[in-house]
Amino acid sequence: MDRTGSNGSRKPTLEDVARAAGVSRSLVSIIVRGAPGASEASRTRVMAIARDLGYLPDVRARLLAGTSPKLIGVTYKTNSLHHADLLSSIYETAEGAGYEVILSGRTRRHDDRHAVNALLGYRCDALLIISPEVPEAELQQLSASLPILSLGRRMVHATTNVDVVRTDEAAGIRMAIDHLVALGHRRVAHVDGGGGVIGTDRRRAYRDCMTRHGLRDQVSIVTGGDNADAGRRAARRLLDGPEPPTAIIAYNDECAWGVMRALEDAGLSVPRDVSVVGYDGSPVARMAPHELTTVHQDTDGLGRLSVERLIARLEHGLPIGDVVLVPTFVPGETTGPAPAGA
Repeated sequence: MDRTGSNGSRKPTLEDVARAAGVSRSLVSIIVRGAPGASEASRTRVMAIARDLGYLPDVRARLLAGTSPKLIGVTYKTNSLHHADLLSSIYETAEGAGYEVILSGRTRRHDDRHAVNALLGYRCDALLIISPEVPEAELQQLSASLPILSLGRRMVHATTNVDVVRTDEAAGIRMAIDHLVALGHRRVAHVDGGGGVIGTDRRRAYRDCMTRHGLRDQVSIVTGGDNADAGRRAARRLLDGPEPPTAIIAYNDECAWGVMRALEDAGLSVPRDVSVVGYDGSPVARMAPHELTTVHQDTDGLGRLSVERLIARLEHGLPIGDVVLVPTFVPGETTGPAPAGA
């Protein structure tokens, strides 16, 4: 049966590549699968011809034939700019090691469990779950079947079969508060990210650091979330309080933009009246009209190390680990000295 694309043109096959290269179909198959048995010169030449012809490997056919490629399944939140930012290094590292990436997005109605089940249907060799929201016990149970890595979220229990690559949340919040206190701020509030592990860690770090600076009586936490709408609602509640803050640390960059929108709605200027700090260092932090002051997570390092650890588990039996990266504080245009008399 003729194989055609959506525009009616015939899709190039292995046979087409073999004919153009003047080699056997079996040799082309070895090369596109990355299997041993071909010289480097042959690989380079055949892959160049395949690209020129527009040949793409048929992953579904390989699955049905029982010759599935090496697959790493990745779940991520489709509405998170930070998650999207992580995908670039995940793809690059996996492809450089001969693995393919299968994505399964999480939405409000398609949660972690649905996303993971979809990946299991592809018979993935390992799963990389960005900021998993399912209970740790479920991750532990899943890890009995294949290697699991949690990118971003630590495991609460010491005995676990789940690898972790994450950012030092306490260090990030500490950098933000140290920066604001140095600018003279005392009424520093925190718009948190809810009851998840990451939100809990950042909230605890905020309390501890405020206490360390002698500002325990100024601790102010309001429930927020991971998006701009949540930040906007949270900031309105802070402004309605008896003593509004002069600085706000948001759960993430998107939440911070919502906070700034609420401040502008109230006729306040950022940073003249209120300073704002985000978290992640996602692309939204660099958007006009203000470059956001933020805690920058090393997205390239997080993605690369996550894939490298999974591959090391698969190929070399690397022991389970908890890799922690220190973030970087990036001052922007949204923080300044505390207002006079505050």
